[in-house]
Amino acid sequence: MAEKGRFHNPVSAALAGVKDLFRSQDLADAYNDSLRCDGKVCLVTGASSGVGEAIAVDLAQRGGHVIMACRSQVPEAGERVRRASGSSNVDIRHLDLTDLDNIHAFCDGLKRDGVTLDVAIFNAGVATPKARKTASGLDEIFLVNYLSKFITANRLLADGTIPNNTVAGNARAGQIPRMIYTSSDSHQTASAIDFDAFGVYSEYGVNKAIQYYSYYKLVLNTMNTELSRRLRGQGTAPDVSVHTYCPGPVNTNIIREAPGPLRAVLRGIFTLAFRTPAQGAMPATYLSCASELEGQTNRYLHMLNNKKMDAKVYDAEAGKRLWDASAAIWKRVDPARANTVLTALVFWLCSLLAFSGVAQVQEPFARQAFAQQSQATAPTKAFAQPLQPGFNWEEAAEILRISARYGDSAYVGDFEAPRYFKRQYRSESMGLDNMWELWTNAEGNAVLNVRGSTKKPVSWLANFYAAMTPAVGTLEREGYDPFSYRLADDPKAAVHSGWLISLAYLQSDILAKLDSCYQAGIRGLVITGHSQGGAIAYLLTAHLWQLRRQGSLPADWQFKTYCTAAPKPGNVYFAYDYEFNTREGWAFNVVNGADWVPEVPVSLQRLDDFNPTSPFPGIPAMIREQKFPVNLMLRRAHRKLDKPSRKAVDQYKKYMGHMIGGRVQKVLPELTLPPMDAGLNYSRTGVSVILRPDAEYFRRYPESSDSIFLHHFHQPYWDLLMTQRSDAVPALEEAFVFSGEPLSGNWQLTYITGPRIAFDGLYPERKPTLSLDTEKGTANSNTSCNSYSGRFARMGMNLSFPEPLAMTRMACAGLGESVFLQALQRVDRYGISPDGQTLTLLENGLAVMAFARAE
Repeated sequence: MAEKGRFHNPVSAALAGVKDLFRSQDLADAYNDSLRCDGKVCLVTGASSGVGEAIAVDLAQRGGHVIMACRSQVPEAGERVRRASGSSNVDIRHLDLTDLDNIHAFCDGLKRDGVTLDVAIFNAGVATPKARKTASGLDEIFLVNYLSKFITANRLLADGTIPNNTVAGNARAGQIPRMIYTSSDSHQTASAIDFDAFGVYSEYGVNKAIQYYSYYKLVLNTMNTELSRRLRGQGTAPDVSVHTYCPGPVNTNIIREAPGPLRAVLRGIFTLAFRTPAQGAMPATYLSCASELEGQTNRYLHMLNNKKMDAKVYDAEAGKRLWDASAAIWKRVDPARANTVLTALVFWLCSLLAFSGVAQVQEPFARQAFAQQSQATAPTKAFAQPLQPGFNWEEAAEILRISARYGDSAYVGDFEAPRYFKRQYRSESMGLDNMWELWTNAEGNAVLNVRGSTKKPVSWLANFYAAMTPAVGTLEREGYDPFSYRLADDPKAAVHSGWLISLAYLQSDILAKLDSCYQAGIRGLVITGHSQGGAIAYLLTAHLWQLRRQGSLPADWQFKTYCTAAPKPGNVYFAYDYEFNTREGWAFNVVNGADWVPEVPVSLQRLDDFNPTSPFPGIPAMIREQKFPVNLMLRRAHRKLDKPSRKAVDQYKKYMGHMIGGRVQKVLPELTLPPMDAGLNYSRTGVSVILRPDAEYFRRYPESSDSIFLHHFHQPYWDLLMTQRSDAVPALEEAFVFSGEPLSGNWQLTYITGPRIAFDGLYPERKPTLSLDTEKGTANSNTSCNSYSGRFARMGMNLSFPEPLAMTRMACAGLGESVFLQALQRVDRYGISPDGQTLTLLENGLAVMAFARAE
């Protein structure tokens, strides 16, 4: 409500407007003929008379293509504007802001006709003489002057009619649309928003009507400011500019419903003292066309004066609360259409929180801590060939180094480059904004890195399409080969629908590159992804295991999976199958104990989701065997226990299945959506390696509701990994790390396994040497006694000496030569230390010989 004073009744409000006419206009010179909107599509609501009609004329004269949205005078008002402006680029459409169905029909029509707006001016408003209830049960001033504008704006943004990346993902490079709201400076004396009574209908008369008018202008301005925050974008420029203006005292027909005597008084004041509608339209034209406003948002003009709105308007907490309250009322009075658009708002909110959270995580002290920890940590055994089972801290660290490469330059700049791998390929974006990379080292290993969620709403569709689909089936896509998949053998297994679709678009590109890798001698493949990328990596791992089992991939491919921060990919039966195939240490999910993402999607378990051999399927039969009335009581109790879970599953499938599936279908029209499984019993999958936050961690990353992804990014995962890693690894295993140093060269023996004789006792005078030429595949040198020569075989990090070595015939004392030759024949792999100075020869993963590089 408005406070007592300038705007407590219509006459005092009108006289206050007269006073405003004598204020200076600091932008008077900026409104001139140079303001142009040539070719721009401009929507003006409430354009059938008054300021709205004047705005339509002015923009059409300046080269705009004007769409008039009018409650009445269709098409007569359109003809008037065409004649007055001399422009034929004027269309008129029906829009009644008291009718929610009509609002949706209007928005649907713009979307159907492919209209893309450059400027949207929300001008329509009413001033009723008393409370008037609409068909939706809301007061007309509240509905027309506020809530309908909230609904219309969100529809136009969600549909992409106003191009934007925040919600629709269809922004145009270098073109920032503008949303402009006609308001009133009377908001300056309105009381704070009363959220307890917000939207509640109550009776009032003419004096209260003007106060409500001012009050809802405060509400509108608060919403505009919150909208400008949500559309602020990630760079220096907003995604969409949002501005507000007051036209000042204007002689319009807004008083047409005032009581007769009062209307006569007001009409006299309006006619003698107030500005013309054309003058009232000037600030709207300036905000629509001025080039100096490009990249700015949340400007407020009172007539042609720059001005601040009331301080209450800028309260961020009030803005968020208003947004939530408005969405709740919309959902109550318009449930069918509100749910669809509010789903987009979920993507919107998550995207904003995720990418505002990045900046909060990347503080200078975090960068410094990362650098200190990186320098203090030495690598241990990692990425031997063939890959070894079991969790390896250095492998996990390298995976984080690789998966962090998907961030922006500032994000990536916080992390050291991968130590052992180089990127060979990055795919184009495909499907639901999915992407993957291929990294290789020179010794026969590859890393397949799947990108996680991006800020684009289409990427979040993959997350929110959280219905389940059977783990065996075929996805049909027009223009593509069918994607046949078998992600588990258990017929009860089911997986996340959105991530399955992402896999469908990625897998053909991945398989083509894996074939090339195999031809190049690569046999070890590490599959990884962070967050959404980890969820897709689960499904990809299951797919590759099945292809190898079916013979579609070579049997000697070795797969190992490291997911980080990954959510749950499927139901418990998929988890069982996945864990059976990757048993003995071939798949891990690294989890920050403070991160909520691995806890989702929501798991809803019904009694039907248990294995058939359990007490639950037999409960109805057991109840039937009971005598009356015990059977009735038990049946009622069973129904109360069973029904809520079934109803929850149905609701979840309705919104996160059918509704989101419809949006996926619009983004990927070639796709036939997968069938929906009956259950939603999501389960964590694979071996979880838990990184437990401690007091020091929470000092660095204090809990905050303002950044829900605070614990989810690579930086906190890295900090925990570095502080909690185990370095209890035998010293010789440091040599197993491949650093990219060459195998060729001269080597001198420093260690050998075998009989219980000291190394110096075996080789008291001369130590054996090994000279390798990888280009020729030859080995020669001596055993400490005899010279020898021969050939060796190498593929990746596999190494063997299959042929007998040609040797001189000198008689040798002791066991040194025979121990050396026997050990050499057992070698099957090798590793080189990061500094390139130590060569270790292995048998079944155990070191049997070690050499130092020699001149």
